[in-house]
Amino acid sequence: MDAETIGAAQDVAAVSAPAERRSHVRGIVARFRRGYRRLRRLALGQAVPRTDCPPVPEAPEGQCRVSPGPKRTDGDDLSFAPIPVLARALRRGRVTAEALARLSLARLEEFDPKLRCVASLMPRRALASARRADREFANGKVRGPLHGIPWGCKDILDARGAPTEWGCELFQGRPSQGDAEVVARLEAAGAVLVAKLATGELASGDVWSGGRTRNPFRPRQGSSGSSAGPAAATVAGLVPFALGSETHGSITSPAVRCGAVGLRPTFGTVPGRGCMVLSPSLDKIGAFSRNAPDAALVLSVISDAPIRFDPRRGARGRRIAVVGAVTPAVRRALREAGARLVRATPPELDIKPLMAILYADIASSFEWTTRGERAARLIYGDLWYAARLIPAVEYIQAQRLRTKLVELLGPWMDRFDAVVVPGMHRWLMSATNFTGHPSLTWRTGFLGDRTPLTTTLFGPHHSDGALAEIARSVEKKTDAWRVAPPGFSRT
Repeated sequence: MDAETIGAAQDVAAVSAPAERRSHVRGIVARFRRGYRRLRRLALGQAVPRTDCPPVPEAPEGQCRVSPGPKRTDGDDLSFAPIPVLARALRRGRVTAEALARLSLARLEEFDPKLRCVASLMPRRALASARRADREFANGKVRGPLHGIPWGCKDILDARGAPTEWGCELFQGRPSQGDAEVVARLEAAGAVLVAKLATGELASGDVWSGGRTRNPFRPRQGSSGSSAGPAAATVAGLVPFALGSETHGSITSPAVRCGAVGLRPTFGTVPGRGCMVLSPSLDKIGAFSRNAPDAALVLSVISDAPIRFDPRRGARGRRIAVVGAVTPAVRRALREAGARLVRATPPELDIKPLMAILYADIASSFEWTTRGERAARLIYGDLWYAARLIPAVEYIQAQRLRTKLVELLGPWMDRFDAVVVPGMHRWLMSATNFTGHPSLTWRTGFLGDRTPLTTTLFGPHHSDGALAEIARSVEKKTDAWRVAPPGFSRT
């Protein structure tokens, strides 16, 4: 297969990649072809394939309860304080919402040159919202635990008052179309939006039109992505929490790299209106925070499904599958919290061919960029050119494989209250994205060079709150989650 063959294939598909890009496209298409061969070795039969993420069971009744958290609210601790601590300080008049908003805006401006995590500061909207919150506090009105709390959102979510540029030069200056549904819900809860935070170009990676977003613990290292800005800004104490999104690792991966809490919800439970679309059957909006209860709290506000979360519940009585070399400290903390740990092995299934679904969906979502030469200006443009050449038959066969994965992984996951892995376990991360199961990643220690060590929990559908309860039981045994990155705290 040579560049001329690629050109002929693109002619058939009515795609016109520049001639100088065809050699790069050829290599990607060759990789795709290897995936097709793997797909054809699987016995998929004529079962009707799912063309979207399968429906999940009806959400259980429940509610979110807020952990009291530590009580210190003095000095620079405000930058790293848990949400309930900030909420108490606001209700008791020890700090104003305007002061918190100004602190967050100032830190975003101060540290952005180091992290490249800010797409747009929003001082006008932030200060107006904060002053409204202060008036409401003065009149005895409290909308909830997020009232007056600053936050930031990934720059694929529309928010009035700032452009939504998707991290991409092609979309610089693109106006937001009002507020995304999740932004409106947080606004109604009284939260104070202070910034749009960087996303990798078109929600891929950590490189965007403003550069590469950095890991606060190791600023020479990229933050991973694509929820690069939300992870970095939260870990660095620039915002108490942020919203990100995941299609295939975009919450989990930066949470692992930066040592953030990243809660990826059950598919379909958080509305996506007003959010850039990559793959309608894979996209999920989730929360970044510095501790597990905060993430559950945020999810309870933006989710359509009730979040059953009680910090007192912990891991007691939970049956947790251990997959891989989970650190002794985490295993010990879970046992001490009353969990029953069992060694387990995930089902065996070659799921790499499923990536044809993701790539074809993305090429469709940005179809207009891949008909001409615009894609040549994109970081992953050659991949989107190649994705235009994925045969429809292979796409449908990949959906049949997805159906098989759902039928295999769902019952296996339902045997446990959670599955715990070191880091993020690439197979489970990928598989659960295609099946719609939730995950929670959190910091559980450090290497000698201050690189964060993280652990991830996966769970059955609608176990989002339970994952936060289990993670909290480990947080109570370690101070790893309290540690600020060097150079970002003044205490």
